Amino acid sequence: MNELIKTFKQNDGSVAVDGRDLHDFLEVDTQYTKWIDRMIEYGFTENVDFTSFSQKSLKPSGGRPQVNHALTLDMAKELSMIQRTKKGKQARQYFISMEKQAKAQPQLPLPKDYPSALRALANSVEENQKLKPAADYTQKMLANPGLETTSMIAKNYGMSTAKF
Repeated sequence: MNELIKTFKQNDGSVAVDGRDLHDFLEVDTQYTKWIDRMIEYGFTENVDFTSFSQKSLKPSGGRPQVNHALTLDMAKELSMIQRTKKGKQARQYFISMEKQAKAQPQLPLPKDYPSALRALANSVEENQKLKPAADYTQKMLANPGLETTSMIAKNYGMSTAKF
């Protein structure tokens, strides 16, 4: 599904929604600053559900920096759910489908206990040790500036590799 509401990764790796983008998408008539203040009153907590940040305005005359908000996906979903508009419904359906997609992604099984985790680690180390000589050889060959493939050598001698 195409991204209906733009998301972005934050420094901590979490995914967030730009408050102004959500406001614009939902086609809320109220000014952003008044709307977000009213929405925060629903029990959202700063630095948990959202973070505030300033960004320079594109107004040529200057003025105060524009305050914006990075909303968690959960907060964006909740705000969409309380908007009683067609766009609010569209956003709700979008978030629900994105959540279903995320849950459908196959998850790697986690070891159930410490000994199982150690065995899985040892197995991966053993597998890496088996593959290391081939990887080292490949790296060595690729680093050689005079490397010629079998096909190139055959061509230089006027032979086709199809004969091999």
